[in-house]
Amino acid sequence: MLITYINKVWFTNHNTNMTSFTDEYGEVISPPFTEGKFKSYLSMLGLAAFKEANFAQQQKMFLYIIADFKSGKNSLDEMSSLAGEMYSYPEDSDTPELEELKSVLYDCSELNFYVRRILEIDSEVKGSSFISMILPVMEYYQKYQHLIQKELDAGMKKVITGGKVAILQDLVKSFKKKN
Repeated sequence: MLITYINKVWFTNHNTNMTSFTDEYGEVISPPFTEGKFKSYLSMLGLAAFKEANFAQQQKMFLYIIADFKSGKNSLDEMSSLAGEMYSYPEDSDTPELEELKSVLYDCSELNFYVRRILEIDSEVKGSSFISMILPVMEYYQKYQHLIQKELDAGMKKVITGGKVAILQDLVKSFKKKN
């Protein structure tokens, strides 16, 4: 009951559309699709609509979504839903690069399903389906992260110039102590 209330308040206050699907057990899963976040990624790339995006812009958008997941700005459900929205747009080109992106977008879009069935899906190794879907996503990010590194570094500079130098210095000190 409390979870239902929290979800209702969250979705009411966060410009979120729900995209639901039914799993093989007949359970309805309703991960969030945050339209506002999708639009903010488009805006960051200077786009009004995703259908205007060329391959490089699509790739960067996906890399930003993963980067935000890794930093905690996107939940797994949000990353998965945003990737699913990107995957749903048809593309005319059949280049190997686009095929690679589409494959990883598909894997990412399925994560919100497989994480909920991590112990229930038949396999010799529990969680292997989830792992087989998230590994290509993280490997793709690692392979192409350099395409957005300059922007990521600029974002870090904004943090530094935004008056949060002391917090950042403390983080650096604690990291150095551990290593």
